[in-house]
Amino acid sequence: MKTATRILLFTLCLMLSACMPPGQRLLDISIEVDGQAKIEAIYGVPDYTPVEDMWDELSVVEFQCSPEEAAGIFESYGSIEGEVVITIRHVQDVLASSTVNDLLMVQGRNKASWKISPDEIQRLNANSQQQ
Repeated sequence: MKTATRILLFTLCLMLSACMPPGQRLLDISIEVDGQAKIEAIYGVPDYTPVEDMWDELSVVEFQCSPEEAAGIFESYGSIEGEVVITIRHVQDVLASSTVNDLLMVQGRNKASWKISPDEIQRLNANSQQQ
C-alpha cells in the first residue's frame, strides 16, 4: 500500500510541475560608448528563450537615465555616436553582444526612459556575436 501511495504522489507531483509556468532569466543589458559604460537595464525573459531571440526582446526594454545623463550620452536627440557595444548578460555570463558605429534610441514612456529603436534591433541582431 505504501508503494502505491508513493507512486500516486510522485505522479501527481510530476503532473503539477509540468503545469507550472516557466522560470525567468533576468538579463542585464548594457550600452557602452567608446569603451565607457553609459546606461543599462534589467529585463526578464522566459528560460526557454533562445539567445538569438533575446535581441527582439530589446525593443520593449526601457533604459532609465536623467536628462543630465542623457546629455552626456546622446549627440543629438536619441542618437549615440561612436563605437557602441550592446551586451546581454545573464548573471556574470555574456550571452551575446553587438558592436555598431552608431545607435538610434527613441523616447520611452517618460522623459527619463529610452528604448532602442525597433529599426535598430535587426541591425544589432545581424552584427551580434553569441558567446
